[in-house]
Amino acid sequence: MLNEEGYPTALVNHELKEIVPFHRFDDIFVLNDKYFTVKNKRLNQDETMPADDDRYGIIDNQGKLIFELDYQIDKTFHGGVMTEDYYILKNKHHAGVVDKNMNLLLPFDFDDIYSPDMSFFIVKKDDKVALYQYDKAMTGFDYQKIEFITPTLWAVQKNDKWALINEQNKPLTKFIYDDMDELKYGMIPVLRQGKWGLLDEHYQEIIAPVHEGLWILDNGAIGVSKSSDGDNKYGLVDKKGVALTQMEFDDLSSFGATTIRVAKQIGDKQYYGLLDITGKEIFPVKYDFITQSYGATEEMYLGDETITINKAGKILANR
Repeated sequence: MLNEEGYPTALVNHELKEIVPFHRFDDIFVLNDKYFTVKNKRLNQDETMPADDDRYGIIDNQGKLIFELDYQIDKTFHGGVMTEDYYILKNKHHAGVVDKNMNLLLPFDFDDIYSPDMSFFIVKKDDKVALYQYDKAMTGFDYQKIEFITPTLWAVQKNDKWALINEQNKPLTKFIYDDMDELKYGMIPVLRQGKWGLLDEHYQEIIAPVHEGLWILDNGAIGVSKSSDGDNKYGLVDKKGVALTQMEFDDLSSFGATTIRVAKQIGDKQYYGLLDITGKEIFPVKYDFITQSYGATEEMYLGDETITINKAGKILANR
C-alpha cells in the first residue's frame, strides 16, 4: 500500500521496530506528540459517502486505535492560528470534541460543530445552533446562525433577523437587521430593509440605514455608495452620517493611515486623486494612477512626472 506521495507507510519506534506495519493504513500523519491521524480511503464508508471523501481515525504512539476511521478531524483556532488543544471529530452521523489527550470535551450528540476561536464552539442540532465556551452552554438552541465578532460579542440570527448578544446571551439590539458586517474601529455596519447603517460601540444606530452601500475603510473612514445610471458612485460620511464629499467618485479606498484614494471615470479613462479622512482634497483627481505600497512612501504618476509622497500626503520628491 502506498501513501499519497506513492511511498509505503508504517509507524516505527526509535529502534526502527514496526509499531504499525506497512499496508495497515493508506497514510499516517502526526497529530501531536502522543497521537497520529491515519487514513484509509474506503474503510467504513457506505454507498452514500462520496468515493473521494476520505475518512480518518486516530491511533496512539503504540499503534492502538483510539477512534475508528470514520471521521473528518478539524483542529481548533485561536486568533486565526490552528492550535492542538482541541480536535473536532465529525462524520455523517454526529460530531464531538476531544482534547489533545483524547479526553471527551463535548459528547458526540451534535450534528455539526464549528470553532471560531479555541475556547468557543458553535454546535448544531436539528437545524438550530447554540454557543458553547469549552463544555459550558452559553446559549440554548435558539438560533439559526451564530457569528463570532469578539469573545464578548456575537451576532445571532433568529426568524431570519439578526441581533447582537453578549457572552451572557443578553440581547444588545433588537432582532431587526437583515445582515451585519464585521466590527472595525468600534463600529458595525448593519443592513435593514435593503439599506445600510452603522452601530457604535454602544450598539446604537449612529447612522440610520439609508445607504445602498456602507463600509468602514482600513483607516477608519466611512465609505458609502449609491447606484446612479447603472453604475455605483462613492463618497465619504462622518460618524453622524453627515456627508464629507459629494457622491461623485467611481472608486474609493483607504490609502495609508490618513489618506483616501479616489477615482473618476473621464471618457474612457480613469483618473486618481487623494483625500484626507475628512474628505478634504490633497491632490486633485487628475493622475494616471497612484500606486499602493507598504513602505513609508507612495508614488503618483502624471504623464512622465513622478511625485513621491508620504502617508500623510506630503510631497517628498518630484522628478
